[in-house]
Amino acid sequence: MKPARFTIIQSIVFLLILTSFKPLVVKAETVGRFTGMQYMINIVTDSRNGQVDDLPGIMYKTMNVPPQNSFLGLGKALATQKGELSFICSLKQNSKYHCSIMVFSTKNTKIDRQSAFIEYKGEQARALYEQFTPYDDSGIIHFVDEDKLFQVISKPDLFQLSYNYNGF
Repeated sequence: MKPARFTIIQSIVFLLILTSFKPLVVKAETVGRFTGMQYMINIVTDSRNGQVDDLPGIMYKTMNVPPQNSFLGLGKALATQKGELSFICSLKQNSKYHCSIMVFSTKNTKIDRQSAFIEYKGEQARALYEQFTPYDDSGIIHFVDEDKLFQVISKPDLFQLSYNYNGF
């Protein structure tokens, strides 16, 4: 009796079936993309597999700025004076939210193919902190997505935003 061998087509079909199960374990829809001079992070309320991440809605509601037109539609936007960080969250139809964060390559940022990090201290940190309304008595703003890929910590003297493809 000859041992069973996979043909190339059978192998491809097997891999497609195997990889099609991946979305079943994904909890949220947080995706980062390195584009060379910048890193784009997108977070949406519900993923393609129907799971929900409330983080985009929480960020939208705590942003202490008026809604305005953006490339995502009507939304709220934050940006640093030097343009190193662009932070836009919008309300889509049916109470679904979408946030798009751009981190540009500068001396205050670290970006590579799998991660983005930006940190401000002092006046710059306070300027960003004041664009959010703290949601609890601690006065600290701390956002983390369901997959633990994206995080923001904001205090009057410190602002940190980080994304890591492999998580924290």
